[in-house]
Amino acid sequence: MENKEKGGAMNEPAFRRRLRTRTRRSPYPARPAGLGRRGIALVDMLIAAPLVLWMGLAILQWGLVFHGRNTVSYALLESARQGSVAHAEAAAIDRGLARGLVPYLYGASSGGEFAANLARAAAHVAAGRRAGWIELNVISPDSRSFSDWGAPARDDDGEPVPGQIEIPIDSLRYRAVSAEPATGVAGYRGSEPIGAASGQTLADALLLKVELVYGVPLTVPLVGRLSAWIMRQLDGCEAAAARRIGLVHLASQAQQSRAWACRYYDAVDEAGRPRPRWPVRVATIVRMQSPPRMAQ
Repeated sequence: MENKEKGGAMNEPAFRRRLRTRTRRSPYPARPAGLGRRGIALVDMLIAAPLVLWMGLAILQWGLVFHGRNTVSYALLESARQGSVAHAEAAAIDRGLARGLVPYLYGASSGGEFAANLARAAAHVAAGRRAGWIELNVISPDSRSFSDWGAPARDDDGEPVPGQIEIPIDSLRYRAVSAEPATGVAGYRGSEPIGAASGQTLADALLLKVELVYGVPLTVPLVGRLSAWIMRQLDGCEAAAARRIGLVHLASQAQQSRAWACRYYDAVDEAGRPRPRWPVRVATIVRMQSPPRMAQ
């Protein structure tokens, strides 16, 4: 049996013996351990790095948007406070908004610097109103409130103010239950009558409700402009045929038109340069500290 095996080995073709020997002892240098894994890691990094960078920029941009929303809420509160002591006049509400925006836009380290930046903020508010990316509205009291509860205005000395209508604020506890709305009583809330035109009691009509839509600038490179472009397509700011990304027709994906938002995505700054913005909507309510007067 052993002779057969030896004979078989002797009779094995020479090329097979050489192949087996070369397999055992390769003349080529061995590949360093881990070289293949390092190559795969490099490819993974090249694929993942842009995605990680994009996600970081996106988080930074939306963090700035949320920060802007919080600071704009504070500015609107300052605006309402200013209006509450100035008869809810539009000019006073605008001045309060500019005052509240100074910390967000410019900051100040001294009284002189604050005065200078307050003027800059007032110009910023005026420019935003003209361009449409600042919209400040007084929700209440409105014309129906004055129809129910309005009376001839009087100055601080009790003298009539010609051509002015205001909602009296003095002796409110007594007036709230004794005054009758001019358009008729639609019901009662406790002992307070509700005006038929406004659906408000006198106490309700003396709440100043203000709403602000402000365009927070999208300043992070790449992410900001791309976000504005995507929302411009989704909100119908482009022609219906042009609203698509690749093979996806965005016109068919939109649930409802938000044409009002287009002016924010296409906003320009004070120098006339394109600067896309993201609209944030905030509202606040304060108690009037002076009688509100109807706007002329």
